[in-house]
Amino acid sequence: MKWTTIKGTEGFIRVAQNEDGQWWMLDAEGNPFVTKAVAGVNRAGTTGGRLAKPGPYADAVDRLYDYQTSPDLFVETELNRLREWGFNTLGSWVTPEFFDRGMFYTDIIDFRPRLPEVLIKVPGFHNSDVFDPRFQEGVDRLTAEFCPPRRDQKEFMGWFVDNEAGWGQPGTDHVWGGDESLNAKGTPTLLQIAMALEEDRPLKRAAWDFVTERYGKVANIAGAWNFPFEDEADFRVRTEAGARANHPKYGEDNHVFSKKYATEYFRITGESIRRHDPNHLLLGCRFGAPPGHAIAEACRESEWIDVISANNYRETMKSRMDEFFGPMQKPLLIGEYAWCSDYHALPGRDPSPLGDPDFPEDLRVEIKGRVALEESFTHPAVIGYTWYRWIQRVEPERPWRNYSLVGIEDEVNPFNTRLLKEINPKAEAIRKGELAPVTRDELLAQHI
Repeated sequence: MKWTTIKGTEGFIRVAQNEDGQWWMLDAEGNPFVTKAVAGVNRAGTTGGRLAKPGPYADAVDRLYDYQTSPDLFVETELNRLREWGFNTLGSWVTPEFFDRGMFYTDIIDFRPRLPEVLIKVPGFHNSDVFDPRFQEGVDRLTAEFCPPRRDQKEFMGWFVDNEAGWGQPGTDHVWGGDESLNAKGTPTLLQIAMALEEDRPLKRAAWDFVTERYGKVANIAGAWNFPFEDEADFRVRTEAGARANHPKYGEDNHVFSKKYATEYFRITGESIRRHDPNHLLLGCRFGAPPGHAIAEACRESEWIDVISANNYRETMKSRMDEFFGPMQKPLLIGEYAWCSDYHALPGRDPSPLGDPDFPEDLRVEIKGRVALEESFTHPAVIGYTWYRWIQRVEPERPWRNYSLVGIEDEVNPFNTRLLKEINPKAEAIRKGELAPVTRDELLAQHI
């Protein structure tokens, strides 16, 4: 293949676009591949990675593998399983004992839970106050801790920053399984949220400075937005009482301020990571849903994002990725995927036999899941996907209604592993056009 664009440092894992406009991962030797990852591979059995508190899975691991004496047997057993099932990468929330063991891997710096002093969580917005000096200080402290050990590692792919934040934007989409605050509808958007914060929040001051520079007096702001208020205190009272600024002029101002906020977020986090690790990719902040036009514009223009990380649980995977790629125009890594969602399991209004309520649910999930995942490999921007997740208690009667590859006793989830073992080896051939992705009609013909 001939590459027209390459991002990353030579001699390390990079992303590259070929002359047909198709993006690929490149390993340290320059060989193209598709990322097939699993999130949450760790002894604790949760997605918290280093922050996770061990639960019943950890007890089973300690008992089965004598983990406390040496983690090697557990680590090598699970890595061999992953390879057998066709995976080549470790996704977010993998703990360091799995690093540099012959498999590509990523890491995540969860700034929000690690920097609670600058976290703001209100309906529709769940993110850090990037204008607070403590955010810059905290980011620098964390990157100085986590990044240097990875700096020279050839199997290391790159850094995620945060997971499924709420950006306070109008019209953002539902996040499957996400915090309800991310799905808030009819609530204020970021600029109004910021202006109505407590007095000691730098984000509040940044918002008021922004609108004052544009309009001058409070009366001018109120008039332009058709949102009557007397002063800063009154603005907060009215916001807390449920009043929402929704005039088109406010919408324009919110767009500009939101883009400014996101630009600063990506600059601070990306610049700090690169200071300590200039060799590896910046994999973005793992969007739970399309984050809104202002945030997308900031992503597209930012030099501090190499790859957009987009989580998805819908069977319309390829078209869903278009919602991210269209406004962002960067390579896409599906940061989470599993076919356990209602999008796959319920008949809905599907005009095909899959829409028949009497059609077996396990077959419906299998057909929709196979098609969604294999089709995703044909999207020109998609460089791979991440299965969510490694561990969950398996329901013996309905294992397809489950995220996991293994259960609490480290037993294999046969439904998910069987299908993924069949799908994963096809990824590169489908990407190259040497093999067509399976279709619904083909699969239905096998079962009807």
